[in-house]
Amino acid sequence: MTFGEMRAWTERFNQICGAALMFKYQRLDNMLNDLVLAHGPHDDHARQLYLAVMDEMEV
Repeated sequence: MTFGEMRAWTERFNQICGAALMFKYQRLDNMLNDLVLAHGPHDDHARQLYLAVMDEMEV
């Protein structure tokens, strides 16, 4: 994952977390699916972001 890609993913994550709760968990779930499809399980940065999204979904 490049720096630019990580920045885009992080901005998306922050935008979802700052939005209304109505669709938050659905949007986070969609983000997880997109992240896995785009980068797979072997990218360390994608894995860290995946874990951060999962933590946010548990709150």
